[in-house]
Amino acid sequence: MKMKIQINDALKYAEQKISAEGLFNWFLDAEIILSFVLKKNKEFLLTYPEKKISNQKWRQFKKLIARRAKKEPVAHIVGHKEFFGLDFLIDKNTLIPRPETEMMVEETINRIKRHGTKNKNLKKIILIDVGTGSGCVPIAIAKNISNKNIKLFAIDISPQALQIANKNAARHKIKIKLLQDGLLNPFIQKSLFFPSQQCIPTSKPRLPADRIPSYYPIITANLPYLSYKIWRRAMQDVKKFEPKTALISKEGGLKHYRLLLEQIKKARIKDGLVFLEIDPAQKNKIQKLIKKILPTAAAQIKKDLSGKDRLVIISL
Repeated sequence: MKMKIQINDALKYAEQKISAEGLFNWFLDAEIILSFVLKKNKEFLLTYPEKKISNQKWRQFKKLIARRAKKEPVAHIVGHKEFFGLDFLIDKNTLIPRPETEMMVEETINRIKRHGTKNKNLKKIILIDVGTGSGCVPIAIAKNISNKNIKLFAIDISPQALQIANKNAARHKIKIKLLQDGLLNPFIQKSLFFPSQQCIPTSKPRLPADRIPSYYPIITANLPYLSYKIWRRAMQDVKKFEPKTALISKEGGLKHYRLLLEQIKKARIKDGLVFLEIDPAQKNKIQKLIKKILPTAAAQIKKDLSGKDRLVIISL
């Protein structure tokens, strides 16, 4: 009978296979994959390094390590990724949640809390996440606020991505309306931005005051923002395994954001916030674009933990 492999031997095997392909986070990758195979946490692996694993688990582990050696992202191999302290299901139809995007969640939470503190006659918040993918941004926001006076919407053009977002919402017990469409189309086309102080469409008459909902709109958007030039320089695991349509935008990476800003202008939203994640090299261009399309809005750009310009906050 074949001798069973110990946990520490399995990790050493993974080191040889993964590091040989120039991947440097081999130990973390191996831990995550072995934890997934054994259905144990990483602390278990460190506590019981001489624990033997079954031959079946060993074969499964070797297959998954072979996939990682071909530079397939670990998150795709195990089917989930931690983001803002929560675990999210992901697949090939969604972007893998990035640590830098957690900044958008944190800032949105802070602004929502500040909105509740400053406004005695609190308006309901309508939070719209555009290009939601796995749904990690709105779900993480909702899980970390106590404000019940908020309606959540998430939009994505991909039905497959919305299926994953729906599973994540159910997993974290978050009530959210999922809409399949591009950008703010569901709100623009169906006039869901009602005539009010915030939004006054020119093509429709004003509704009686008692029929006008009073919402404070917050829009979060992590849309495709890589230019083709930047995408070509991206790591192989990004280019080969993540959806290209969720990464690349024309006009130097800013076409999607231009269209979104033009929709906000068309909707005449007079009050609210917009959060956009950008590439640091786009700082000056996005500022000029905002000034051109929304000349009365105030834009602030915040740096991520690496000191790079990453998050745009627009006050309408």
